[in-house]
Amino acid sequence: MEVVKRFAKRILVLDKGKLIEDCSLSHFVRNEPEHPALKPLLAEIQPQLPDNFAKQLQPNRSSGCNEAVARVYLEGRHVTDPLFSELATKFGVQTRLLQGGVNEIGDQSACDIIVSLSGEKCDEAIQWVNQKAQAFRLLGWLCHQ
Repeated sequence: MEVVKRFAKRILVLDKGKLIEDCSLSHFVRNEPEHPALKPLLAEIQPQLPDNFAKQLQPNRSSGCNEAVARVYLEGRHVTDPLFSELATKFGVQTRLLQGGVNEIGDQSACDIIVSLSGEKCDEAIQWVNQKAQAFRLLGWLCHQ
């Protein structure tokens, strides 16, 4: 998949002779797979939450579970935006990088990361990142015991 990620512009995926995906590579990488056959392909190129964090992840916020975990995908000029410092300045939110980084997707830079956000204005920060990112998915809430 590294060669595909670096050089392809479009991706076609067949499963048992049936076309299940036909889209730009950037669309393929930034979105969640709808077809089960796509999950293993994307697992090779999308960041995965490390097991030690995945074990602490809950679907809903509760007492002791107040650190949001999200997958954020940025492309092009947005890749170099100072995301973490903007979150700290605008919302007073602490942001931790849990997995991911910057890569070349086709002919442009892409940032595909999993982060955690915590602080009083966490909900506002989540909305802001969701609007800024080309793709955003709230994965859940970390519980600290």
